[in-house]
Amino acid sequence: MTDPARAGSKAAGSKKSGNRPGRAATTAAVSPGAASTARPTDQATDRATDRATGAADAARVAGRLRFAAGICLLEALAALALAGVELASLDSKRLSAGVTTAVFFGLYAAGLAWSARGLARASSWSRGPIVLAQLIQLGVAWSFHGGLSTWITVALAVPAIIVLIVVFSPDTTTALYGQRAAGGGETDRTQT
Repeated sequence: MTDPARAGSKAAGSKKSGNRPGRAATTAAVSPGAASTARPTDQATDRATDRATGAADAARVAGRLRFAAGICLLEALAALALAGVELASLDSKRLSAGVTTAVFFGLYAAGLAWSARGLARASSWSRGPIVLAQLIQLGVAWSFHGGLSTWITVALAVPAIIVLIVVFSPDTTTALYGQRAAGGGETDRTQT
């Protein structure tokens, strides 16, 4: 709502500063009730629609994050299974190698599961470890390509690529890090 006294002083200031006279006259002629032409019910409806659209977008992004986190949890379970297989196949000739490999896979599985939990909760810290794990998985997949082990390449690469696509999508980036500021690379982190 425009204060008539302020509008009059703006008009006088505009004439002194050399602005167009038509603009100053228009500003002075605005009545307090004419400042808002939209009806209050239209504005309330627009706000409700914006909230519903925002909630639907947030639910869609949260679903994608949970989907990617679920894939990461499956990868963690596979790593844990590899640790179990390694422990089950221990023999005296390779005891130290078997134990350290099993411990590595166990720790990897725990870290991946923890990061998947963070991703499901839209924690920004989880993106880095998830991306690193997927890139490592793509490297391992590449090492299996060709010959009879091509199916392993596909089994490792497809989930990794899906997770990377979800994690790097613009909606996910906004959900994890907030809206980008209009000028520059600074971020505006909002709490939800």
